[in-house]
Amino acid sequence: MQRKHLSAALVATSLFFVFSCGENVPNPLLKLKKEKKKEFSGAEYLAKDTIGFFRGAEFGDEIGTIQQMEDDSFLVFQSPVLLKYEYTLPKERRYQIEYTFKKNKLSSFKFDIFLADETEAETLTKDLKNWFSKKNGDGVSDMGIQAWPIDAKPNYEEAYLELKDESAEFGYGKVNITAYAIR
Repeated sequence: MQRKHLSAALVATSLFFVFSCGENVPNPLLKLKKEKKKEFSGAEYLAKDTIGFFRGAEFGDEIGTIQQMEDDSFLVFQSPVLLKYEYTLPKERRYQIEYTFKKNKLSSFKFDIFLADETEAETLTKDLKNWFSKKNGDGVSDMGIQAWPIDAKPNYEEAYLELKDESAEFGYGKVNITAYAIR
């Protein structure tokens, strides 16, 4: 019986001490409430990786390297010069990726994502533009296309990555990313 009273007294004393200290004592519960959850980024999800220009790909990668980075269950076409993947997303959204090779080295990349509507495409385009700008600098914008020079050495002299919201042209949400290298 004395143990029960002793335990209750210790708990009551501890609570009294904590609440009597005032505002200067940090409350860990308040800190948890104030911490923001990181917002979902469509660009980060689609990019998968921070290395390479997108999805970990780098110009000059061999076909086998690209195949290791992508999921073979979504491979819809394969030849010595092309790998094409088609991924599904919730609510009839999807995206396609085409990797083109010259002499078994990645030389171009095309990514098309098909979304529910133009608003989704506009939001994703802004997110991708911010993601690419953080990674590659500001880039340039002309006629609705945002472009960035990207590193392709030692395999190619120069390379570019382009981002375009093609929704108005197609009448539904569609965003395109194209990257290509020049010898």
